[in-house]
Amino acid sequence: FKSVAVHKIDSIDWVTAQTTNTVEALEDYIEGHPSGEHVDDANDLIKGLNAKTVQPEEKVLVASAFNSFFTGINTKDETVVTSVVAQLLTSFLGKQNATRADVVTFMHKLYKGNVASQNWASLDNYKISKKEIGDNQYEYTTEFSAVQNVEMTDGTSTKNNYRINAKINPDGQITQLLMTRILE
Repeated sequence: FKSVAVHKIDSIDWVTAQTTNTVEALEDYIEGHPSGEHVDDANDLIKGLNAKTVQPEEKVLVASAFNSFFTGINTKDETVVTSVVAQLLTSFLGKQNATRADVVTFMHKLYKGNVASQNWASLDNYKISKKEIGDNQYEYTTEFSAVQNVEMTDGTSTKNNYRINAKINPDGQITQLLMTRILE
């Protein structure tokens, strides 16, 4: 009767893990039943949940890319700006198949003759989703807000708010960027 009891316990624990449907519950099932009847199913469900759930380190990856991007723009540092954008962006501010040179051109256009300095900053309100594009390789789609403070050479300043939609590749590089100014 031992094998019947083991099978019954395995089945009950599997139903509990499957119903709970969290990575933790599924890992608990695997830990409690390392050679259980549903270990492969549990691993498949964990992979599926991880493919949909943005992990804390992935949020850091996305935020870091934009913090570097804005730091580069704030300091007019082409190397920093181009280090966080892909060689070829599918779309950059409406331009299809944009290059890093297009991003640098945009940065220089921000500094018109009467602009003394700028400070761009993310408001850290990232809404991130991810899509598996390879084996444990994910593309991140994000939407967030940013603020641009512009100091003019005549001492005046302006503040602009933006809604940003973007995509980040598995290497943490921006592959798509659209910024929409929010009028108040």
